[in-house]
Amino acid sequence: MAHKITDIPVIDLFAGPGGLGEEFSEFRDPRGRRPFQIAVSNEMDEHAHRTLRLRS
Repeated sequence: MAHKITDIPVIDLFAGPGGLGEEFSEFRDPRGRRPFQIAVSNEMDEHAHRTLRLRS
């Protein structure tokens, strides 16, 4: 029986300039698929927030 691959949403709180979220978004399973999707990134620092927007 084949398994259905679904996206796994990630909520990145205190995101900083994107470290943890970057790792989730770049992760690939053995078949080359990217199962994690960044649903929300939250950051209070203005400069880090700008970096997140640039990377998205």
